Amino acid sequence: MNIYIPVGISGSGKSSYQKNHLPKVKTICPDDLRKKLTGDCSNMSMNDDVWMIAYDELSNCAAENKDVYFSSTNLSTKAIQRIFDTVCQYASDKSNLHFNILLMKDSEDEELCRSRVRADLDNHIDRSNTLKLVDDLEGNTLDYDYVHKQHEEFLVIEKEIYPWRNKIVEDFDFADISITVIES
Repeated sequence: MNIYIPVGISGSGKSSYQKNHLPKVKTICPDDLRKKLTGDCSNMSMNDDVWMIAYDELSNCAAENKDVYFSSTNLSTKAIQRIFDTVCQYASDKSNLHFNILLMKDSEDEELCRSRVRADLDNHIDRSNTLKLVDDLEGNTLDYDYVHKQHEEFLVIEKEIYPWRNKIVEDFDFADISITVIES
């Protein structure tokens, strides 16, 4: 079973990579689930349900030994660890697990990614609007958008991902985890 875990900010090419390189792989995408549940992929009001469904789908894929592309930003080792733990818990064959972390290099260019999101929105492409200003969940709107926040998180995980991978491989001898840098 191959588990593809893209790590990248909005507009970095995660969806394009999947469409161009892995079109037949089952995709689990929280944005698609939001659209299905709320009618709007930017609507976060049912996020708890969205993530529950996403991890249920991942569990089912693992139990059925199906390849999966977990299309989310995955901008923390905690997020990647949850994918790893879920797959390992439900995998029907742990000896055949291959985790493929795809580090989306365009995430380093915040303006490029922002311009791609803006172009998609201007062209009425159904995607999450990450150009909205960040809400701090306490009723305050901050002076930067979600693309900027994601960019800052990417710069952190870009440094943390290799030590995290080495620790997992050391702790779990069956873990086959590769990190591939994807450049557009």
